[in-house]
Amino acid sequence: MKISIVDEDNTIQSENLISFLNSEEMGKIIEIDSEDYKYKLIIPKGYEESLSNKNENNVEIHMGKKGLYKERQIIRRSNRWIQY
Repeated sequence: MKISIVDEDNTIQSENLISFLNSEEMGKIIEIDSEDYKYKLIIPKGYEESLSNKNENNVEIHMGKKGLYKERQIIRRSNRWIQY
């Protein structure tokens, strides 16, 4: 499955999430491609702060590259994905 990633937070924790998604293990499931993708994953501004404060945080997924987007929540606090 091809995805595009938009990092609106630009923090260490958002970079950790992107590194995880780029890992060899995740590469068996997803391919990151900013041009030809089926889903766009958006890491919102405030992502790292919400993790630090142990608040709920959401990463958005939009379907398709053009046209209407359908938002979905895919990640809630997940210590196994994020390295502190």
